[in-house]
Amino acid sequence: MTQENPRVAGERPRPPRSLILSKGWEFLNRPFVVALLGGAFVALLVAHWEEVQRKQAASLAYERAIAAQQIEVMRELPAVYELSASALDHRFTRLLSLAKVTNSIAEERSRTNRDPEVMAELKVMEKEMKKEIRELEIMYVTAEPPDGILRLAESLFRCESVTSAARDLSVAWTEFQDSFLSLVRNWNSQFRLDREQIEAAEEFRAPAVDKLNELLRALQEEMGRETSDGRDGRGCQ
Repeated sequence: MTQENPRVAGERPRPPRSLILSKGWEFLNRPFVVALLGGAFVALLVAHWEEVQRKQAASLAYERAIAAQQIEVMRELPAVYELSASALDHRFTRLLSLAKVTNSIAEERSRTNRDPEVMAELKVMEKEMKKEIRELEIMYVTAEPPDGILRLAESLFRCESVTSAARDLSVAWTEFQDSFLSLVRNWNSQFRLDREQIEAAEEFRAPAVDKLNELLRALQEEMGRETSDGRDGRGCQ
């Protein structure tokens, strides 16, 4: 048979659990305690609401900044591209024309009955073309290359159609530029171009320029579509 331990002398009896809970509830139910807890809850609620508002304001400011930069890219792209592309294409065509004149001078010199007037005219043309090429070179070197603004378009716009169009234009521009630089290297090696080199360059140039212009228009259309529909992806294709 189990015997209960006798109460230790001097130990106060513990109140029932129900009495403890009742006393605790009475304390919490006092007006000043209710007001205190209510104030703390309201403070937490206000702090949370303010944090949500702050994040929403920051997000809205970010979206507005991005939208402003998108508009700026759309405005600047045609001018940046046109200046570089025009200078490069004119250098391309003038170098081919210079090569033709140089070849004509060489042919005229090889003739036994060459015409002095024709030689003089060709020499003048050669001099003028070389001067124009130097001026175009300065214009091209000082112009802002389109690579930077195309990379900016890739980073600012959300639609894959925009980033893809920017990449396509960048690749086509690099190919056109590399082709011209290859032509320049051939010219600088002997200050003349063979007839085959001239014909190959002419066959490449015209379709390449058309392709660049077409890709530029496509990029502008895609950027315009995204900015008109917002940055939530509704206008993306």
